[in-house]
Amino acid sequence: MKPEALSLPSTPPVVIWGAKLTEPRNIFHTIKPKKFAARLRPLLKDHMLIVYFAPLLTSKDLSCLQPDCFAYLRKMEPRTYYSKIRKPVTALGTLLAEHNQELVWSERDKMLQLPCKKGHIYAYNFQTQNLTEHDKFMEAVASNLTACQVVQLYTAHGEPTEEIERRIRRTDEAKGRPLAEPQMQTKSQMPSNISRSEPKGDDQKQITEIRVFRHPRAIITLSTIVYAQEYSTGVNVYYTREYIHMTEAVKFDVELRDPLNIMKGVAFLISTAAGDLRIILLPVVDSVTAMDPDYMPKPCWLCEVYLTPALTQTLFTVAILLMMLVFGITLFFNMGQNNQLPNGNEPDPFVKSH
Repeated sequence: MKPEALSLPSTPPVVIWGAKLTEPRNIFHTIKPKKFAARLRPLLKDHMLIVYFAPLLTSKDLSCLQPDCFAYLRKMEPRTYYSKIRKPVTALGTLLAEHNQELVWSERDKMLQLPCKKGHIYAYNFQTQNLTEHDKFMEAVASNLTACQVVQLYTAHGEPTEEIERRIRRTDEAKGRPLAEPQMQTKSQMPSNISRSEPKGDDQKQITEIRVFRHPRAIITLSTIVYAQEYSTGVNVYYTREYIHMTEAVKFDVELRDPLNIMKGVAFLISTAAGDLRIILLPVVDSVTAMDPDYMPKPCWLCEVYLTPALTQTLFTVAILLMMLVFGITLFFNMGQNNQLPNGNEPDPFVKSH
């Protein structure tokens, strides 16, 4: 491990099955050892605890979608998942000290013959990084404890820090230059996922300016920002478009819309010449449209104005036609009927007869 990695905190994920614990506030929340030990402490009154430690483990390893990835862990319920636990070994040491036990790494053969002891804590240290082998071994241990009330944990001593170190180095390098760095690219260099109008005239002279905004937690690339305002005249709808340009000293910030719930989205704040620009990104849940390049989004229903000009004209026309229909049917059924009552002050009509 490099010297700069020593200052990075060890926050591996933890999977707990056999009991349901309090869910974390969000995926970015880090649980400290003292708080984690407090959540496990009530379970030791009626359960025995088995903790498995892998050398290294990340959330990406546990989110594997292959059929052979953690076949045993997937079917275990109830189950609780914590994405960030700071030094789980420290929390384990706290529980062992409270129960007058020492941290002893059990051997493989003894793990397959564990007795049922309430309040007892067993720890096993995997020597390899074969996650499939870990899953099969935990299943073998659990098969011998079917008659016991047991809570099991699967975590690691640490997490890989190479990627985090590279990210920190990129962030430190970005801090030494302006956050908004223009990059000039020709048509042949333009990424395929950036839409633009076809250039007119000589392609060699037509260039598109790309601005890159860097933040320790996000990177945004912008080509053109267009502010379009809709207004209607009768049944016709028009738009006024204004091109927004970045200021020279661009400020870029990232914040959660709700610190307690990541599902409510992430907001990007960018300063522009026309004011602050707020870009809100919402997570996609159970949808593959974001990964489909041929997906065509449908126009959104304008919730603020329910009666559009076209809808109002249609409703008015239908109402007129219904009134004319009702009036015509009424006249048709009243044809030939005498609805006038006789007046008592008038004499009886004289009818001449022969």
